Amino acid sequence: YFSQQQQQLATPSSSALAGKNILITPTKTPTYKERTNQGAIVSTYNPHGLPTAVSSSNDGHVAASIQYHPSSSHPTKSYRHMFTSLEARAQILEDRLTTMTEKMQDAHSDGDSDVVVKHEADDSATNDTDSSTWAPVGIPRQNTVRCVGRICNEAHEGRLNKASLRLEGSRQHSAGSRIHLDLQAINNKDVKSEDKRDYSLFPGQIVAVEGINSSGRTMQATRLIEGVPPPSEKHRACDLLEY
Repeated sequence: YFSQQQQQLATPSSSALAGKNILITPTKTPTYKERTNQGAIVSTYNPHGLPTAVSSSNDGHVAASIQYHPSSSHPTKSYRHMFTSLEARAQILEDRLTTMTEKMQDAHSDGDSDVVVKHEADDSATNDTDSSTWAPVGIPRQNTVRCVGRICNEAHEGRLNKASLRLEGSRQHSAGSRIHLDLQAINNKDVKSEDKRDYSLFPGQIVAVEGINSSGRTMQATRLIEGVPPPSEKHRACDLLEY
């Protein structure tokens, strides 16, 4: 990349150099390592430390002031900037997964019995006969169940495909179990179902899957719920007139 002035030197006009074989090379642009003004202060904002001008009360304007919100947390000791331990990151992901699990269960539950995620210890007869009950990830069931988990890539790199697609459950309900997610029934064009719709998956996405997990290692999905939309904002007309 050359500047406009260097391009003019490299390509002279044909009228001035007609019939002459002259080779003009552009001047070399200094690199970042070859700079001569290292550490030099180019510009300073308010170098004399002048106070902020305060407007008078007659013009009707008030100077803006910035204050810390009382509910916000501030560091009280030294810390490493933008550093978070692995335990803290894992806990944040776990809290987000459990929160989304509760919201999905509240939005897509048929009755009060489906709200709580059923554990493996719940071996009552009603759990095996109910249709589309909520269950932890990785628990083998012969009937149709619903599981909430995080989309993962077994290869840890590259794009998702049908062989590397995994569903990871929470540590609280599923002990962090991962199972293979089979979407062949959803992708089958011959299946005519009202639950069949287009979907888009990416690593880290939290979804609810309905299907059969008879072996505890692979779940044959028949329905896919991609999250829950946030509640719509509601304001009164008189509140909007204030803005």
